[in-house]
Amino acid sequence: MKKAALGFKYIALDGELLVPTEKDVSDSRLDRLTDSHTKEKQRKLRCYNKNKLAYNRQKRAVARSIVGRYEEAKRNALKYGQEWRFDLETWERAWQTAGWVTIPGSQSAENPEGVTVPAFGLRGPHRYNNTCMVRIDFGQPWSPDNTKIVFRGEELAVGSRWYKNGPTTEGQTS
Repeated sequence: MKKAALGFKYIALDGELLVPTEKDVSDSRLDRLTDSHTKEKQRKLRCYNKNKLAYNRQKRAVARSIVGRYEEAKRNALKYGQEWRFDLETWERAWQTAGWVTIPGSQSAENPEGVTVPAFGLRGPHRYNNTCMVRIDFGQPWSPDNTKIVFRGEELAVGSRWYKNGPTTEGQTS
């Protein structure tokens, strides 16, 4: 027998009044929850569309910060099932001790040393144009003992052709 819900009554298509079952009551509760959830999503979407420039500006500022970049690196490692044993201070120290990078092709007659940039400032996904933190042993977790900072496949360390201890101004290292 088919039935239709009309307000507070359940009426069979034959015209007789039916007593609501527990399933009918739970379905109406579920409908109310679904409607409430839908209205809440619509309200949040309206709020986002009204303030999206400010929200996006704030999200970009957080993503550019050191804490935001640390969180992104940690999130990416965990996403791929890799163990993460860095805390913010040790991760930041690893990038600070990586030194500075001489940008290839930036040497000129006026600036024979070339342009130097902090290794952290060149972070990125491209291993030939950007610096990146890599694991030495892929079977081990991300930790200070198992990582190194590389640029163009070479570890940034004293003696590396891209490594500088600090920025250069007029041929002097400071």
